[in-house]
Amino acid sequence: MSNPCIEIHKKRHRGTVALLLLFGYNQKLSFVAKRVLGALYTKTYKGWWLPWNAANLDRVRIAYKDVARLDLCYKREALAPDAERPKKMVLEDLVPCHYVQKLKRLGYAKNTIRTYHSYFNQFLHFHHPTPATRLGKKEVDMFQDHLIVERKLSVNTQRQVVNALKFYFEKVLGGSMPNISIDRPKKALKLPVVLSEGEVVRLLAATKNMKHRVILAVLYSTGLRLSELLCLRVRDVDFDREMIHVRAGKGKRDRMAVMSQMLKPFLLTYLELYSPKYWLIEGPDKKQYSASSVRSILRKSAYLAGIQKQVTPHKLRHSFATHLLEGGTDIRFIQELLGHKSPATTAVYTHVTQKSLRKIESPLDQIFRNTTFNNNNLKLT
Repeated sequence: MSNPCIEIHKKRHRGTVALLLLFGYNQKLSFVAKRVLGALYTKTYKGWWLPWNAANLDRVRIAYKDVARLDLCYKREALAPDAERPKKMVLEDLVPCHYVQKLKRLGYAKNTIRTYHSYFNQFLHFHHPTPATRLGKKEVDMFQDHLIVERKLSVNTQRQVVNALKFYFEKVLGGSMPNISIDRPKKALKLPVVLSEGEVVRLLAATKNMKHRVILAVLYSTGLRLSELLCLRVRDVDFDREMIHVRAGKGKRDRMAVMSQMLKPFLLTYLELYSPKYWLIEGPDKKQYSASSVRSILRKSAYLAGIQKQVTPHKLRHSFATHLLEGGTDIRFIQELLGHKSPATTAVYTHVTQKSLRKIESPLDQIFRNTTFNNNNLKLT
């Protein structure tokens, strides 16, 4: 089997010219880069880097001699201050076909299959050329340490990796191997960031394009996930009942979303002007609209509206749920509208609503109310 390939680039990084090493997930190559060469990992380029000079280039050649093939990409590249990031390396697919087949047979969503496949492929590359059937607890721990220490992945991403690995050992292999206990990082409770009602108004007012305004109005007024919005068809909108049929949402569960009275005339005007044939939101080629386009629209509108928060389609969903709860809507109805399987998922919004929090009196206010103070003796610094 041929040695793995390392791409050597010459790029500007952190205010200096860097010697950049790019390769697939490989424990041995990473060890040499970190321990032997003293290179640092860069999340910007997803690789290892050293200051650019002839001495470091010679050290790289010596360190990887007979271990890896060096592709001197810098000879084909012009160094510029605004040099673009190299495209993400496409790893060879090492995932056994029965892994994906099992996911499909069990009815996993396309996005889930894509995510599991990607992380499991990274795991196999990390231990390449050892076959998947010879990997166990020790190899899983090594890969998890790599994700935490070197790649510094978020807890949510680490948990997705665990899911991908557990599926292989528990579902694909089943009883053919001893049960492997995989450590799952504890999930932090993070309160969702929401927009105020005033910020929502400013956001829609700053969106001048009719189609773009409809996209944002539907996301906020229905609480749909971005994927659910993109999968809406024209026939899913029921103007007579003032409902929107959400088909095969997360967990492959259908549900109905309420159509806002303000949204109805927007939708009617949009349908008349743009005449979508199949998808409710179509691109110029009449194909399904892209998620990246929606995110770009939202970022631009938030900037024009002067909103300092980082606004995403999912934050509009958070805002929808929070504003309903603050308006007095029963949390069980909100759970149904959001398509949550568990009420515990919806309960997070009770932590961010302002209506109930405003009723709580601070101990400092209680002290001032119940006690006579000489204000001249009270200094707040």
